[in-house]
Amino acid sequence: MNIHFLGCVGHAVILIGLVPLMISKGIGYTDSVLCLTIIMVVSISTRFVTPILGDSINPKTIMFLSFLGQGLFVIPWAFTSDKWMFYLVGILWAIPYGGEGTLFPIMNRKYYGFFRMDTTYGWQILAASFGMALGGFIPGLVFDVTGGYVYAIWISAFFSCLGAFVILTLETTKKVIRPSFDNL
Repeated sequence: MNIHFLGCVGHAVILIGLVPLMISKGIGYTDSVLCLTIIMVVSISTRFVTPILGDSINPKTIMFLSFLGQGLFVIPWAFTSDKWMFYLVGILWAIPYGGEGTLFPIMNRKYYGFFRMDTTYGWQILAASFGMALGGFIPGLVFDVTGGYVYAIWISAFFSCLGAFVILTLETTKKVIRPSFDNL
């Protein structure tokens, strides 16, 4: 199972469905878009910090925490109609969301050593693209079927938490799974 796919489904649901969810709960369009903007701004910082943490601590642990946080921090949105709560949860969610994707090259290096990672990373990005496409489709489908977006939040949480579980099944990053091409 491709972890990148699972994570991208999880956050694409939010990126596409958050503004309509907030509007459906009586929050204005401008305030809803501002929440999404805050998420994007906060996530920029963790895109830089997370690879540093992953390289110095353990990328598997940091990636697990990113996926788990991305899955759990969306759940309050299913229960709230308060603008301030959307903003607060948005800030909390932006931290693991921003950090999730930037760890994949670090994980690749830890698992496979120093090698040309174009094919490996290319397959991961292909799966991520499929995840973004499916995740972008889900909120609209959920709305058409249920008349609301709350189930989309649960679907997002499920995919991200499933990704966290799959990360737990990975081998340790303390040993290279396959020797680098330089050692062949």
